[in-house]
Amino acid sequence: MKIARAIHKKNVFIDLQATDKESALREIISRVQEGGDLSARVARQAFEAILAREKMGSTGIGNGIAIPHVKLKDGPEGSLIAIARSESGVDFAAIDGEKVHVLFLVLSAEDKPEDHLTILKGISALVRDGYRHRLLLGSRTPEDFIDLFKETGA
Repeated sequence: MKIARAIHKKNVFIDLQATDKESALREIISRVQEGGDLSARVARQAFEAILAREKMGSTGIGNGIAIPHVKLKDGPEGSLIAIARSESGVDFAAIDGEKVHVLFLVLSAEDKPEDHLTILKGISALVRDGYRHRLLLGSRTPEDFIDLFKETGA
């Protein structure tokens, strides 16, 4: 699965307003729902599942990045990726204690675990690459984010 195909411009939010984890997750999921990619029921299910996942351990991986992710039984047919950028940062309980500035929300169908893992692997590879990590943190438009994945072939 190509990650760039699962990212749609309408699900890249460059102006995240929330400053804490729960509010950020709620804002992102609400905006995806408003864009028509999640029903109210699935949005509620996604929010509850992501919060439960976060209770097991923060998906704030450090260096300004978080990758909250969950597989849903009655979720999207394929995989859905939303990207949110926060100028001021979100208190996400990241492993390095720093605020998160870029969040990748990944929602996948429970019966497609391979796609879910491929997406997580691709995002992880991007953020581990020092040069691309800097580009990621400097991205200011939806196209900037999408182009990073297209350039890497992910």
